[in-house]
Amino acid sequence: MKKLYEIEVELIFYVMANNEDAAKKAALKNIKDECDSLTSFDLSAIQPTNLFANWQDSYPYEADDNNTVGEIFAREKKEREIKEKEQMKLFTA
Repeated sequence: MKKLYEIEVELIFYVMANNEDAAKKAALKNIKDECDSLTSFDLSAIQPTNLFANWQDSYPYEADDNNTVGEIFAREKKEREIKEKEQMKLFTA
């Protein structure tokens, strides 16, 4: 069964601009091309313990159903809590 994973990618590139705001606009304009040209990534994949709010109502890539990231996160968090309680019962018994 698939689980929700949080992927973090660090991307560094350079732009020429007159000020910080112009640099950000140039970066946003060119970021897709920069990502498309990458041949290797420094990725990390973890099961999330916190949820980025802007993903709450979004659908994760490669999903098999129509559940949002927020719904999947809540379900998996509850499943982890149940397993932790079961494990605590084994250790305290």
